[in-house]
Amino acid sequence: MNEADQRHLLSRLAPAVQHDVNNLMTVTLATLELMRHGLAPDDASLRRIERIEAASRRLEALMRGFLTLARAVPEQAMMDVARLLHRIAPLLGLSGATVTIEAPADGVEAACDAGLLTSALVETVGGRGEVTLRLEGEGVMVVRGGNSAMVKFVA
Repeated sequence: MNEADQRHLLSRLAPAVQHDVNNLMTVTLATLELMRHGLAPDDASLRRIERIEAASRRLEALMRGFLTLARAVPEQAMMDVARLLHRIAPLLGLSGATVTIEAPADGVEAACDAGLLTSALVETVGGRGEVTLRLEGEGVMVVRGGNSAMVKFVA
């Protein structure tokens, strides 16, 4: 199976996987909420529940970023690039980087291929350290230490 076929297969499977992940996360978080009821504020179990809940939310964010990448079929569309960056930040953090996003609060609408931009950012951010993603002009400036790279997103 070539890379294009694999990408097409992933894009077809991603919605079903996302549906299942959402269902599992709903059950997990609802169960944790039920377990929380009746516990005293200083109960050690409450701290454990909070750690499990935080880990579950992190997993949910990572899966959302991964499935955004898997679902993306190459095509340009108008989208809020700032929102995309926030959605994929946990995925970018898997490289060991601490990711900071600098973008206008009202977002940045642009013609963009979400899958290709995500792929380019995953490759560019790779490595460890602190990384800042700054929206500038027609691209995302990736700044890491003293180095920087521009990833274009406008056609």
